[in-house]
Amino acid sequence: MKKVRNLILCAAVLLAAVGVFLALTKGKEGGEKELLIDLTADKIAGISRTDEAGNTISFRREEGTWICETDPSAALDQAEMNTLCAGMTGIAVFQKITDVKDLKLYGLDPPAVSLTVTDVSGKEITVAIGDNNDSAGVVYALRDGDGGCVYAVTPSIKTAAQKELADLTENL
Repeated sequence: MKKVRNLILCAAVLLAAVGVFLALTKGKEGGEKELLIDLTADKIAGISRTDEAGNTISFRREEGTWICETDPSAALDQAEMNTLCAGMTGIAVFQKITDVKDLKLYGLDPPAVSLTVTDVSGKEITVAIGDNNDSAGVVYALRDGDGGCVYAVTPSIKTAAQKELADLTENL
């Protein structure tokens, strides 16, 4: 009798886990996940980021080569720049929180870092990145033009966005 009860309990736990997994991975209609920045790395033509202190670093890709606009003499490591681009794309939205009234609750007023990504056509996507929620394994982000929606996304975008110029230059 105990074996049957334990088997039923295990099956119920498994079904609940599958339900949670499906709810977290559902995304937009058509089964596609919503992406915070819906670009591939090769479509990024420019990156600008501003930290909490107001320090801005800007980069642009010119004929396949990354250049630092804020310090044109910096010898950028092209592989690091491509890794930076990859770290800003494919960021799946785990949760969309609507009708947010107080951005301070998510570390978005002011944000830890603001990021503007420009695609090859000149379209800009600006994202503010706030606090980490370590227990959920997410960071909160706010995309310009989304009317107070806060997104829970992977913290890798914050790690990429907070790289300093020294992290992106060639070690000579």
